[in-house]
Amino acid sequence: MIFWFYILITSLKDRTCTFSLSALLSFSFVSLFGFHILNPDVLFVVFLLLSFLVHEKKDSKLSSFIQYISLGIFVLAFSYTSLSSLSIKSRTERFGWEQDYGLYREEIYEEGKFRWTKKGAGFETYFPSSFFSINFHASHPDMERKPVKVHVFISENPFSKKKKIDEFFFRERKWERRGYFIEEFSEKKAFLSFKISRTWNPMKELKVRDPRNIGIGIGEIKYELENEIGFYQWERAPEGIPFRWTSLRAWKYMVPEKENLIFPIKISHPDAERRPVEVIITVNGERMFTEILNDHNWYEVELDLKKFLGKKILMGFLVSRTWCPWDYGIHDKRELGLAVGKIN
Repeated sequence: MIFWFYILITSLKDRTCTFSLSALLSFSFVSLFGFHILNPDVLFVVFLLLSFLVHEKKDSKLSSFIQYISLGIFVLAFSYTSLSSLSIKSRTERFGWEQDYGLYREEIYEEGKFRWTKKGAGFETYFPSSFFSINFHASHPDMERKPVKVHVFISENPFSKKKKIDEFFFRERKWERRGYFIEEFSEKKAFLSFKISRTWNPMKELKVRDPRNIGIGIGEIKYELENEIGFYQWERAPEGIPFRWTSLRAWKYMVPEKENLIFPIKISHPDAERRPVEVIITVNGERMFTEILNDHNWYEVELDLKKFLGKKILMGFLVSRTWCPWDYGIHDKRELGLAVGKIN
């Protein structure tokens, strides 16, 4: 980038023509905002523009001839590589190149393979079904004092509009599997990307021989749910109601044996009166219950599941936001969403 700015300043100083200046400005913008600048096609254009910059200072027919010949060669070459089997899309499909970034080499842990990320990371994968889960891990030494925030996005490709599907914190060193139901990408390829609030450097902080700036660990992606995910352990409320807390979202397989499912729910966000919490309950991705809660009372939910009777269903419990008791001086680092009682 220092080289690019040097070229720009030199161009302005020498008053070179608008063509080279605008072209160099465009490529500076491209370099700053993250296109594939190491792509051979782009490098070809860079050297072409540099040749223009050199030759346009010389007022001669030879200089103009070289410019037009170079431009003609570029148009033909770029058109050919874009439309033929040499295009990036064709080469990616042919050789199985992965469109990923911000990931270190693969490593092994107790549950399989994983990769550390940088502050931002992303990769393309195929989704054979609507549901999938990802195992996450963080190892920052100071997480308890400075939680690590993670955003998860999905999109058609690295350059299309991203949809945020998750947001959570790490406050302790652990592996955590989180589930997602994304029906629009079922049986399709999609691009998952991750934004981490901060990284840490083992060499600087622990004096070990590892100079990497580490974000989070991303483990195996699973496309099947064995039973449930996103629930904490069973507890009993002062009213005697047995329940479990969810995180931002929780998922559970079951086979309804009755037409109606009845169970209690509640939230406990300290600021619920000022910032109400939306609660959504789904069945196989279909929204069956929606409510805005702004107090800490128990509410009874009754779902009509006639059309699902005797069939295996995936129930989803989602809240618009979670809260952490640790932030309020309570010795509990969980991200609490919805309390769900026993389903009858």
